[in-house]
Amino acid sequence: MNWLGVFDFISKPVTQYIKNRGEIKKAKHTRDLSIIENQARLAQDKESNNHSWEMESLKGNSQHLRIVCFIQLALPLTITCIWPEKGKEIFTNLEVVPAWFVQMYMIVIGSIWGIHEFKSAAPAVIAAVLSRGKSNAKEANKEIT
Repeated sequence: MNWLGVFDFISKPVTQYIKNRGEIKKAKHTRDLSIIENQARLAQDKESNNHSWEMESLKGNSQHLRIVCFIQLALPLTITCIWPEKGKEIFTNLEVVPAWFVQMYMIVIGSIWGIHEFKSAAPAVIAAVLSRGKSNAKEANKEIT
């Protein structure tokens, strides 16, 4: 038995994993530095329409929360597909939960997912509205003069 081959078999994936984690940390650090630099630029630029929430949206802090929410929603379906008896028991138990609580839970989950998507789209929507407003103001000024 070649022990060196076994060691290489184990060490290569571990080494690659550590290298990948280092690259991720470096990329996150670069992103955070870019956000700080952009915030400094925005603080000096009074004409900018960017806001602090736009800078926070770049960080993507809700990723773990979204994963947990997705698992909570997908797990009963997955269990039902694999173990139908257990799935039936899960959905029977869910009937005991008050309707108001289920509705509140779905609103919270929808908000977590919806707000994240809105944060991604909001800067583009705001920029489009502002540019449209500026072009309308220019057209109005042309008509007056």
